[in-house]
This record gives sequence, structure tokens and C-alpha cells, in this order.
Amino acid sequence: MRNFLRDKVWSPDGARPHVLVPVTPSVAALAAVYAGALPAWREDWAEHLQLVPPSALHVTVAWVDQPIATAPTALADLEQAVSEELTGMTAFPALVGPATVVTYGVELYVLGADDDFAELGRRCRRAVRAVFGAAAAPEPARTLPHLAIAYGRNDIDDTTLGRTLTAAAAPGQPRPVPVEMLVDQVLVADMDAFAAAGPGWSQALPVPLDHCERARADVEGQALD
Repeated sequence: MRNFLRDKVWSPDGARPHVLVPVTPSVAALAAVYAGALPAWREDWAEHLQLVPPSALHVTVAWVDQPIATAPTALADLEQAVSEELTGMTAFPALVGPATVVTYGVELYVLGADDDFAELGRRCRRAVRAVFGAAAAPEPARTLPHLAIAYGRNDIDDTTLGRTLTAAAAPGQPRPVPVEMLVDQVLVADMDAFAAAGPGWSQALPVPLDHCERARADVEGQALD
């Protein structure tokens, strides 16, 4: 694992405009189970991993590398553009988990909704470009929805971390399995991934997706195995 806080730091520092999918309580609870397993990996785990606070867990949909401080109306302008782009897009279900060790930390994959997330991303990136210019938020070659639950603090051998996460379980409980999440809104937020207190935001403007009974029924009936 590599040091995210060194290799990916923004310059200049400070929050950037982001479009995020906030997590549901069930996803936050799943992240907490994995976080609770980290002492079994090594006693000094907190020296090597920085947990994302539960209130800041999210899936990034789009963002722009421009400090909020240089664009005082950025969030309001972006919220309006995102609202226009998401008109008519319906809420959709997804599965979140399991935890996976990646180059710069630990992530939960978002499963079963690749096409919906790709469409959500395209619309939100169009909104970002409408506000910040054609060069902002370029289209990625591939969309792989995920959410970070911890970032690497150091370059360290993580060979045994994956096994620890696979075996993670609260006392007396079965091993964690993916959980359902209804993606029914995004937040337009001033996200700072490198804040001293950990990743988070101070402002977040919600933009809802359209609701329908099908989306809710899909989540309620989604198989977890």
C-alpha cells in the first residue's frame, strides 16, 4: 500500500467542488465492521491507515481540481447545473461490498449498477463542464464505482490486510456480506480529501433523483448472495 496523503495531495490545498453519492446507514454499518477488524491486522494500524469518518463516506461521481476558495459561487452554480442534468433520471439500486485492498487504501466496490452509475457520471460531468469549462471533468475510459473507507498513511506491506478484511466479523456475528443501497440523490459538496481531521465537507447541497416504486422494490428484493 502507498501513502495516499503524500502521493495524491492537492496543490494548493483546500476543498474542491465534488458531486457525491452519500451512503445509507447499512453501508456505514458495513464500513464500521471492516474498520473494527483492523486491530487484528496489526496493533499500530492507525499509523498506517486513516479511516474516512462515517459522515464522509461517499461514492465520487464527478469533481474538478479547482479550489472552492477561488470560486465563491461554485457550489450553487454546480447544484443548478446538476439539477438540470439529472432531470428525469430515476433512483436505482446497488450492492456495496466487499472490502478490497487497493494501491492507496481500502475500498468497498459498488456492484450491480455499472450502467446506472455510468449514466449518472456522464450527466454530472456534463454539469461540471457547463460550470467550469470544457476541459473540466474529462470522460474516463472506464467507470468503476467504489467508495473509500480508509486511505494509506505510509508505504507498507499489506499482504495480510486482505485476509484480515475477508475474515472481518463483529463478535458473535457472521462475516460481512454486501448490503443494498438505493442511490436516490447526489450531494454537491466542498469536499476536502486532505483535511487535518480527515476527509469531509462543510457544505453539501442535495439533488434528488426521481423516485419510483420499481427502484424501491428492487432494493428490497435484491439478493445478497
